[in-house]
Amino acid sequence: MAINEKTKIDTTLLSKQEGLDELKSAFRVFGEDTINADDFGALLRTVGLEVEESYVKNLVDAADPDGTGKITFENFQSIILDLVTVPENEEQLHKAFKALRNQDGKVSVKELRHYLLSFCENCTPENVDAFFQGAPTIDNGENLDILKYKSILCAVKN
Repeated sequence: MAINEKTKIDTTLLSKQEGLDELKSAFRVFGEDTINADDFGALLRTVGLEVEESYVKNLVDAADPDGTGKITFENFQSIILDLVTVPENEEQLHKAFKALRNQDGKVSVKELRHYLLSFCENCTPENVDAFFQGAPTIDNGENLDILKYKSILCAVKN
């Protein structure tokens, strides 16, 4: 794997001004408007991503498509979003949902919320509630619509 699995990033921050400010602050340690491509690996480590050196070259190529040796903040931000919001593997999700099904073969929103809060060290009541906001449900909101939710989570970004 190109990224250390122990890396913990609060991806909810990436959609908020606070997260954008944190990324900009880390970026500015290395440069104002652009950074040298040689510093990209160190910048990734600064924001908590442990990326294998062999993969950093691919990321630099994506962040500096013109080969100028300079990377803009916008390209850096795009790479970060791609790295931490990779679409889920459909087979893995199928296995996870299968393990969470109740006697009726459904995933209860109430039970899943309990599991997330009890066993996921990074889950808070707020981000678990955000997880369920807008999630497709069935049975008057009591159960997760697994097929729809799986298709949303596995959708490839255009």
